[in-house]
Amino acid sequence: MIFLTGASGLLGSYICRKLVQEGNAVRAMKRKNSNLALLQDIEAKIEWVEGDLLDILSLQEGLKGCSKIIHCAGMVSYHAKDADKLMKVNQEGTANLVNVALQQNISTFVHISSVAAIGRSAKAGKITENFKWSEADEHTAYGISKHLAEMEVFRGGVEGLEVVILNPALVLAPGPWDQSSMQVFKYVNEQRPFYTRGCMNYIDARDVANITLLALEGALKAGERYILSAGHISYRHFFELAAKYLHKKAPSVQVNSYLLQAAYYFEGLRSRLMGEQPVITKETLKLAQQQLIFDNTKIRQTLDYQFIPLEESIRWTCQQLKA
Repeated sequence: MIFLTGASGLLGSYICRKLVQEGNAVRAMKRKNSNLALLQDIEAKIEWVEGDLLDILSLQEGLKGCSKIIHCAGMVSYHAKDADKLMKVNQEGTANLVNVALQQNISTFVHISSVAAIGRSAKAGKITENFKWSEADEHTAYGISKHLAEMEVFRGGVEGLEVVILNPALVLAPGPWDQSSMQVFKYVNEQRPFYTRGCMNYIDARDVANITLLALEGALKAGERYILSAGHISYRHFFELAAKYLHKKAPSVQVNSYLLQAAYYFEGLRSRLMGEQPVITKETLKLAQQQLIFDNTKIRQTLDYQFIPLEESIRWTCQQLKA
């Protein structure tokens, strides 16, 4: 029996679907108010248990009879006010799961992390799995929380778990407009006019699901982390491709740092007036201007893996959104 956290999320739903398609017995943890819309067609094929990463008793009960874990649950936010909650959910929640896994002699622990956990530096050039996290570099609160979560997983490895950490870049897949990477498609769909000079690293959710299953089956080396990125592209070119398949006008005005600061100010004012979360924050401002490249050589060579081409991922996502 495979224990899966985060099944109701965008990426987690694709991992869950892949597990079910391959005939695996899946026990997925959900909260009482979880929205299972992304899995409604296969919901009955999954054994559901109510629980929470911060509720150790629910983890102990949920893991009974399971031999492997895929930990996909986590909180994503680039709002400063969420920093404490990010640490609570991502670090402490992962520590709880690792501890219970050790208690119950789980054999395999696959942790779905993020490239944000590896760290980032404008001077680094291509970033590999060996990049050294430095407190001197600028990190988001989300990145720090994911880095600390990884430290808990590596600790579990030292204490006897067979752990593999996967670090996906921006995951592309159709889903609700407000979830994860869907916000970049939402930006194009709303025909916003501006783009930044930064670039994004990306991967199709179906590729992440495939590689997660391979990791679960022992195709990747225990105690290692693997960057999952199909490549990188400028925001301008990504927006142009998305606009092509959404039949929208692509952003056409490149903004400089001064215009970004102005956009940040007016977005903050708009969000307060509307009672909404701001789309632009200090952290997203920095990310939008970065030109980092995460190197996928290790996973490609280990699995001889061919990633789904970017245009196919965008076409699939946009067609599903219009369906």
